[in-house]
Amino acid sequence: MHYAVKANANPHVLAIIKSEGFGIETVSEGELVLAKRAGFTKRQTSFTCSNITDIELAQAARSASHVHLDSLRQIEIW
Repeated sequence: MHYAVKANANPHVLAIIKSEGFGIETVSEGELVLAKRAGFTKRQTSFTCSNITDIELAQAARSASHVHLDSLRQIEIW
């Protein structure tokens, strides 16, 4: 199960989520940074694409174990 950072990105909340054994779901490069700062590993992190740049897609590929693509263009880039 993954917690959506967009629901509440407070570092204290993320620490509780991590301590309870949940993964984290991100939708932006900023949320990927928050996840890393909170100590989530790549394996514990997923990324859902939504109107992102090629650079952001590459960052997601490096930072998340699961990347949810939402267009043929993203699949081609992947």
